[in-house]
Amino acid sequence: MKKRKIKRNNKLIYLFGLLLIILSLFLLFRDFYDEKEQEQLEKDSIEEYYDNVEIKESEITYENKSIETQKKTTSKKTKKIDYVAVLKIPKINLTKGLVSKDNPLNNVKYGIEILANSSMPDKEKTNLIVASHSGTASISYFDKLDKLKINDNVFIDYKNKTYTYSIVNIYDVIKNGKVNLIYNKNKNNLILITCRRNTNKQIVIICELEEIK
Repeated sequence: MKKRKIKRNNKLIYLFGLLLIILSLFLLFRDFYDEKEQEQLEKDSIEEYYDNVEIKESEITYENKSIETQKKTTSKKTKKIDYVAVLKIPKINLTKGLVSKDNPLNNVKYGIEILANSSMPDKEKTNLIVASHSGTASISYFDKLDKLKINDNVFIDYKNKTYTYSIVNIYDVIKNGKVNLIYNKNKNNLILITCRRNTNKQIVIICELEEIK
């Protein structure tokens, strides 16, 4: 009787272990699939942003071409994110769309957030302030922000123009819900904010507008 009981217990332990392995593999596969799906959505949404910019430009001079491009864009089945601008930081291989301030997705929980007291780059002597998470999560778009140095370039594509910024200052502040911004009020600024990993500090990167194309 004891041997049968031991065998039965061993079988139960084996089955339980097997179920745990299957569950772990399922969760890993699901996370991988979700991440790849998010990457594809991001790629498609950025592509659509540039398609829409081309459409608006072509409406001025090439009406027929604009209609054809519009048909091509609207034929896509996947629901895209409605980006209004694209942030590019080549040094850390980051290309990420930005939604408008009033969009429900404008939150660090979903991506890069444009803070409430920001203005878009076409306004004179104003600040575009953006924040995102650092870390290992899929939404940690500013994880490599600490790799940036003075004079590195950051780009914003907005309304068919590319705004080129140069980093002029990098400093840390204590994470307490407030950020002291040190910038030139006579310049157009782009300000990047994220947490410094494994500390109670935030990184603040001040970029000044250099060129518009």
